[in-house]
Amino acid sequence: MTGTRVDVVGLDWTVTDKIVNGLTVDMADGRRRLGNNVNAQGNVGPAYLFSPLPVLTDEIHRVVRCAGGRGHILNLGHGVLVNTPEEAVAHFFDVVRGLSYDSLFEDDVVVDELEPLTRL
Repeated sequence: MTGTRVDVVGLDWTVTDKIVNGLTVDMADGRRRLGNNVNAQGNVGPAYLFSPLPVLTDEIHRVVRCAGGRGHILNLGHGVLVNTPEEAVAHFFDVVRGLSYDSLFEDDVVVDELEPLTRL
């Protein structure tokens, strides 16, 4: 995938539960496979908007942390479902706008350059 010279590869929010080419792939594994030279788009599953707000916050943080400190586009997989509480949608955007990469990644060792795997 990295040899295609694309700028961004989208990893569907359901990819955590799927097997791709015989391998299970999640956002952290996808980032490792892509390396730092390809941006990743990875999504929070829309069903999380029906969860208690602290659970939604934790999932947003998990996805962002797994994607790494740069080159990531975060959004909702498949958008907002019918009957989603408006409070949850507002909370999603409030959390995302309030993300502080300095504090979110302060305990992590930052890897400057990830070498992509040859097979994705």
